[in-house]
Amino acid sequence: MVLRGMDLLLECIASGVYVPTPDIAWYKKGGDLPSDKAKFENFNKALRITNVSEEDSGEYFCLASNKMGSIRHTISVRVKAAPYWLDEPKNLILAPGEDGRLVCRANGNPKPTVQWMVNGEPLQSAPPNPNREVAGDTIIFRDTQISSRAVYQCNTSNEHGYLLANAFVSVLGECALRSLAPPPPRHHTVALQLNSVVSWGTLSSPGIGQAG
Repeated sequence: MVLRGMDLLLECIASGVYVPTPDIAWYKKGGDLPSDKAKFENFNKALRITNVSEEDSGEYFCLASNKMGSIRHTISVRVKAAPYWLDEPKNLILAPGEDGRLVCRANGNPKPTVQWMVNGEPLQSAPPNPNREVAGDTIIFRDTQISSRAVYQCNTSNEHGYLLANAFVSVLGECALRSLAPPPPRHHTVALQLNSVVSWGTLSSPGIGQAG
């Protein structure tokens, strides 16, 4: 057994005296060796797989062979994992009447369990809230009210470790909603002054001001 994220070292040890020295090859039953993580050491007598994950579980075998014959050695590998996040809960800001959710989702091997707490006490011991529903790794808020403000804790764990996260659920009050509302439109009155310009010319009639 090996934990996720660690290095796995497999050794192929053939008993007895083999002459000539056998060639050693490694295989994984039902699949290929992870080429990006697999390294051969000690003249192929050892196989190292770095940063193992659950996909590396399975049966590995080494085949030692020379002209005298061959021998096979099988090793069963199980990769276990402490919890790791798939969806960590995040702070939630809601307006009164809005819906929302907190999600605490983790993976691991064995599969981790999830426990919710609110303001430091187990959720099942907290006062009931008709606007709150717990569905496994998710808390659903419907028609949220000011009374729904709280600090929620999510603890997800298995035999190899645990994860703990806090999330604040904030519900905006009337003052906060007013401050977030866009300002009313402003109407501007613009006065335009029209100036009339009149050009005066000199009118003259034939015969006026002319010598006879």
